[in-house]
Amino acid sequence: MLVLWLVVVLAILGARVTTSARSSTFIAGNLRARTSAKYAAESGIVFGAARLRSALSAVTDPAERAAFLNSLETKGSSGDEIALGDARFMVVFVDANSRLDVNNASRAQLARLFSFFTGPVEAARAADAVRMRIGGEDVLPGERRRFSGQRTDLSYPALRPPSPLRSLEELRAIPSLPEHVAFAAAPFLTVDGDGRINRATASDTVLAVATGSLVDEPSRLIVIARGWVRGNPLTHEIQAVYAIDGKSMMLVRWQERDL
Repeated sequence: MLVLWLVVVLAILGARVTTSARSSTFIAGNLRARTSAKYAAESGIVFGAARLRSALSAVTDPAERAAFLNSLETKGSSGDEIALGDARFMVVFVDANSRLDVNNASRAQLARLFSFFTGPVEAARAADAVRMRIGGEDVLPGERRRFSGQRTDLSYPALRPPSPLRSLEELRAIPSLPEHVAFAAAPFLTVDGDGRINRATASDTVLAVATGSLVDEPSRLIVIARGWVRGNPLTHEIQAVYAIDGKSMMLVRWQERDL
């Protein structure tokens, strides 16, 4: 009986050791996959930014340059996976100026946009709630020109909002902004713009509320890269926002998250 009990105890201990080893291996594998996914996503940003810089340097004709920049979101994205050993990444471009910048939008612009998805009273209440959350002066885009010196085409606000939204997900936490309105308006909003609207790529909904400066090519581009390891569900996403001025690019925002 003693020998049988010893066999049972040893079997239990062996099972626990095996389970612990498998758990440690699983954790180590996920950690490796997460790290590889992060590096793959960073490689995607480098790849996308290098491609953009190369194109901006090569294109000299303003019309061709505008056509190239305006086509990036729809035709210039790398929809295919790019392999780095077991790691993979994918890169897409987003024109931030094709959407209304919620941090620079006035109450009137926000109310007009929200009115497409709800009644006028609720839309006005929601716009007031968003402006109160962001803070700062509610300066109409047409009045912002006096703060931009010689560049009368700009529509930057007089002062940076004291509490700008960092992501559109923060809209859901704003009181008096119904969740269904925030969800419906999200595709037409951005937090990475500069107050200008690209008339060549903006939707009719955005153009209907664009009372500020209209441009013919993007001045803000978002390079989005997702990295992962083949056979592993963990995915790392990086969003890098670049300000475009002529042939120069400047990184203005970097955000990472795990999916």
